[in-house]
Amino acid sequence: MSDEQGPEKVIGGNDQITIRDTSKVPYSAICAIRTEWKSGVDTIGTGIFFGERTVFTVGHNLYNESREHNGLAYRVSIFPGLIDGTMPYGWYDVPPEDLRVFPTWRQGLRHQDDLGAIILRTPVGRTTGWCDMAPYTDLQPGERVV
Repeated sequence: MSDEQGPEKVIGGNDQITIRDTSKVPYSAICAIRTEWKSGVDTIGTGIFFGERTVFTVGHNLYNESREHNGLAYRVSIFPGLIDGTMPYGWYDVPPEDLRVFPTWRQGLRHQDDLGAIILRTPVGRTTGWCDMAPYTDLQPGERVV
């Protein structure tokens, strides 16, 4: 892998481990995302449920102006709790009209604006569970909360 950091690269080291039991939050709320672009290229990303119908993800999973991707995704499929090809919660296809991208990501593709959401028509989060989000004001530089 090159040292170049772009929207489709892993930034920093990759110390991921495989979680075998995705039946409990937060692992049940994590989704694999397959994005189908107008060009016919497919990409894979991740997201996480933040409510019964909302999956939070990065904007480049949903909108990318590169020649290979050509703007807004054609179709997105989510796979909650996916592990080794097993889909314990099934999969859900999402049309483009249910995708949300931070407006300044579309306008300038700045990394700090790389935010998106997938709005589901079915309350899948009632089954998978979801994670909460809140401000954490006591963090010191370099600290992180997972």
